[in-house]
Amino acid sequence: MVDAHGAFVKAVADLGGTITGGGVLQPTTTATSIRSGEVTDGPFVETKEAFGGFYLVEARDLDHALEIAKLTPAPFGGVEVRPLMDVNAGPAQ
Repeated sequence: MVDAHGAFVKAVADLGGTITGGGVLQPTTTATSIRSGEVTDGPFVETKEAFGGFYLVEARDLDHALEIAKLTPAPFGGVEVRPLMDVNAGPAQ
């Protein structure tokens, strides 16, 4: 998997994208959740798939981001693409 992700990083650059951040998460068994102010052990939701890590990629547009995302090694699940929210922009008009 390390080699696969190394190849992914190279492919992103070859496509003109930029990885600006990322990380690997510990398993969901290490999660602590807060719901309505109450702290509990375990993940926020029960699901078959878990968020295992992330890449923060700068892409030209959604189509470019999807082209990059299709290359992401994810043999045990899928890949989700989301834009960042610009919290400095104020409320949506």
